[in-house]
Amino acid sequence: MAISRPTPQSLHPRMAWFAAILVHLGLTTLMTWPAVSQANAGIFGGPRGDKWVYIWDFWWFKHAIFTLGQSPLTTSMQYYPTGTSLALHDLNVLWSLLSIPLQSFLSLTTILNVFMLSCFVLNGLSFFLMAKEITGSYSGALAGSVIFAYCPFFLGRFSVSHIGFLSAFFIPPFFLMLWRHAKQGKLADMLRSALFLALASLCHFYYGIILLLIAASYFVFQLVCRPTLAKRLHLARQTILALLLFIAILSPLIAPILYQLSRGDFDGPSQASDNISTLEANSADLLGFILPDVTIAAWRGYRLFPAAGRLGQNVQDATTGNFYEKTVYPGWTSWILLTVALFLPSLRRRTWPWILMFLTFFLWALGPTLYINGRPFLQGLLPLRILPGLPILHFLRTPTRFALFLTLGSGMLTATAISLLSPRRPMVACFLSVVLPLLALAEFFPFPQDFLPGDLFRSSFYERLAQDKNPGSVLNIPVSFHGARGGGDIFQYAQTIHGKPIVGGYIARTPRAVFSTLEKFAFLRAVEQREYDHDKRLILGPDGLADMEPTLRNLNIRFIIVHRSLISEAEWPTVINWLEQGLGPFIYEDQWIRVYRSPFFQPMGN
Repeated sequence: MAISRPTPQSLHPRMAWFAAILVHLGLTTLMTWPAVSQANAGIFGGPRGDKWVYIWDFWWFKHAIFTLGQSPLTTSMQYYPTGTSLALHDLNVLWSLLSIPLQSFLSLTTILNVFMLSCFVLNGLSFFLMAKEITGSYSGALAGSVIFAYCPFFLGRFSVSHIGFLSAFFIPPFFLMLWRHAKQGKLADMLRSALFLALASLCHFYYGIILLLIAASYFVFQLVCRPTLAKRLHLARQTILALLLFIAILSPLIAPILYQLSRGDFDGPSQASDNISTLEANSADLLGFILPDVTIAAWRGYRLFPAAGRLGQNVQDATTGNFYEKTVYPGWTSWILLTVALFLPSLRRRTWPWILMFLTFFLWALGPTLYINGRPFLQGLLPLRILPGLPILHFLRTPTRFALFLTLGSGMLTATAISLLSPRRPMVACFLSVVLPLLALAEFFPFPQDFLPGDLFRSSFYERLAQDKNPGSVLNIPVSFHGARGGGDIFQYAQTIHGKPIVGGYIARTPRAVFSTLEKFAFLRAVEQREYDHDKRLILGPDGLADMEPTLRNLNIRFIIVHRSLISEAEWPTVINWLEQGLGPFIYEDQWIRVYRSPFFQPMGN
């Protein structure tokens, strides 16, 4: 017999929301400590990484709109003089726009810190809103929101400042609107789902693409369930209107993205075989789903059980690619709940969409090949094998980012299980609503976050350069044309201070056109560092030295900044001696940089 939908618990809605806000404010403080106490003093995470990308995004949106009066979707400030499109860059449009008024009285690093901390609270409250309405249980919704908001995926993204992936607070309302539409069939709910889909896309295009796939699956399912042609046509009309609303909201973004895709002009895998290897390098290991991560959001239990820690380290050592992207552990609490739901008919009937979502994204996060402790099985036979051949979808190159939907599903399993128990066994339901999130938090509780001083990589020369109104570009050495490999992230940070065009840069999925500058000048190729390894020697030689003068003249370079943190101590004297043959003595030096003035620079008009 079907279980009827339980009535909401006798708790005043305002009190329930007040409790939810207090819980998530407190847990955000606890789970990210000491971040809240030092949000205005420094930078979360390690010394490198995408934090500088998002800080630059904030600065660039304000600079482009209010100083240059142009669209922020293209820039000439990086990869000077060709400039580049930002259509496929990791832009967080929503937070970048919200940061503009705050930049008048807060530093860019403080703004990023505050936004990231806000994401935990917003993720928890948006899940609470969805689960409360779907299950009718305030306590169940609150318990599920804790499991969702403080999962290893989010804690991992916080540790590397991936605010785009932390910003998942429009995803639960998207599901809520689809649930309402499935119940009532109203156009308004379909349009609201399109609105939340568009807003999620403004946080990260990954979320937009994934939710589009979910929306398409929902449409197909509803189409099959409609008994008559008239009802199917009605659903199709509603879907078309929702799609038009989605396109209208995102048209300023969609148009340049489609243009760049039509040209195929981006740096990244372009063949299916290349995409397969990229997907496999960034896929999850099966053991990663049942063993807590030993690095990001590290489980404190590894300190108590050294043998478990060695096993977790072995799993990390056996994987390939960027392990920091592979935080896919949903928690043992989630696996227990999934098992109970699969074998308990009353719970399975109520939660089958969430069970299906959990298992689907679990399978997708494994990538095209099953890896167990680093060993491949079923080579290229898993469903994600089809992804590289599909248009637009082949940009989803890191399947472990699907892990978010595992804990969203397990959070709903928690909320639904508690709601089913509440009418019959209220004491058991109350016990589980406290114990289940506590168990999950104990599993996920990370080590104290890394915290860096706010003046990291900051030089007083950048402030002096910002006051200089003379035209001219800046060349950073080692020059970067391949993302962070040569320090492009640090160069972006410097640009937010000095505001001068830079040769090279750090743009995700860089258009190939920017590499024409690198290919044209032997001097740039001589000082480009192509690997993350700082000990890799630059390709210094007579050809590059001979090309120094025409390079500096043609690229309007006024200052050459050599970065100590990006060149090994052993290599430093060689680089300096080579450069000074053409540049003469340096004009500025501190712990971070040494600066040379180009003897060949000519101000425009002279």
